[in-house]
Amino acid sequence: MVNIRLALVTTWQSDSMSTDRLKPKTNPADIKHSPVITEYDRANFATYLIVHDARKDGLTDAQIVQMLWCSPGILDPAWIVEEHLRRAQWFMTTGYLHLMAESPETREESLDALTASGAMGDAERRFLDTPAGEKFWPKAKH
Repeated sequence: MVNIRLALVTTWQSDSMSTDRLKPKTNPADIKHSPVITEYDRANFATYLIVHDARKDGLTDAQIVQMLWCSPGILDPAWIVEEHLRRAQWFMTTGYLHLMAESPETREESLDALTASGAMGDAERRFLDTPAGEKFWPKAKH
């Protein structure tokens, strides 16, 4: 199952919809946990989301590692997946705030751009404007 995050990240990272651009170009063992966004994070936003979604969809650690890094020889797939899941959780609970603070666009401008590009449909846009949707993409507090 490919969910909306994959579509959003693909659109955000590239003008083309090529999933080859989503393949990590970094060594998965180089992941570091930090209270701020790291260069590894910037290179692996899509990786975190794909690992999260693949686990949710029931893929094994070995399948996830093979899918992303095309390397069945990674010594500890469970460690690699757990570390990337941990970082994905950080992004979903805290890290996204750092990204939003860096962005010169407002929430509305970002949603308009995603809708205009076709990466987000009108129904998804309306959902994000509901109280339940705001949990996923909060409105700025004034």
